[in-house]
Amino acid sequence: MIQLTTKVIGVCFGSKKLARGRLTQKSYHAHLERWQKDWAGARYGKMTISGWKDAKSGNFVFHYHPDTHTLIFRAINQCVIRLSDVVFPYG
Repeated sequence: MIQLTTKVIGVCFGSKKLARGRLTQKSYHAHLERWQKDWAGARYGKMTISGWKDAKSGNFVFHYHPDTHTLIFRAINQCVIRLSDVVFPYG
């Protein structure tokens, strides 16, 4: 617990490999647009939300209402984000 309060932990959405590749891979040096396209695809391509059987609606952070197809996200600062018309292909 002490480490969490004394050390700032960074998060890289997209992948560390792509973030470092912008500076280290020669194919990205000449074509910055290619790197930006690859970065956006990795960063915004998909998201995984895991669930538990003991949590209401399957998860403690995300709540899905199958009757209205609404996904609700509650952030740490109590901000609530509602996504309408969300349909999962399975389950």
